[in-house]
Amino acid sequence: MFEHADAIRNMLRRGTVVEVDDSGGQQRLRVRGLAGEELADILRVQSHGLTSTPMPGAVGIIAALGGRSDRAVLLGLESEAYRPRNLNPGGTAIYDAQGKVLKFVTGRADYDGAGGDWKQRNVQKVQLEAGVEYWIQPAPGASVFLGADPPFYPVVTTAGPSQHVFAAIGPPGPAAPQGVT
Repeated sequence: MFEHADAIRNMLRRGTVVEVDDSGGQQRLRVRGLAGEELADILRVQSHGLTSTPMPGAVGIIAALGGRSDRAVLLGLESEAYRPRNLNPGGTAIYDAQGKVLKFVTGRADYDGAGGDWKQRNVQKVQLEAGVEYWIQPAPGASVFLGADPPFYPVVTTAGPSQHVFAAIGPPGPAAPQGVT
């Protein structure tokens, strides 16, 4: 009935990442498809402004244009072992294979650093705004340091010197925020 039925039937199929080449302008992958099928130099399609390198074993869709494996692209890869689950409708998460997750869910943004560090660099100003409270909650025995260079001294409170908050004395800075809106 359909002249190209085999080509249409084979256009979309599940693929598993074997290897990723991320050295060029676009990622090229080697993937396993149908039983016994292995495709090389497959283009991975990604959205502008967001990139990732999938782990071997990540699963996606092979779109073989016209059913031809030599015209295939790879879509929608997921690393099933690391993907955050049970997000609320409309929720979004960015994750990696080390357990770091940034979630945008109902009522909040949530970052889990998986025990690693969070570092901002090459920024001029950081502005934090909170409607009710702003908390810095160090782990037991940890401290908060204000300033760039030692020596640091305990911040004096109405109850005496702090055992957890320390500040550098100099060099002097502005008495009011500069350019923060």
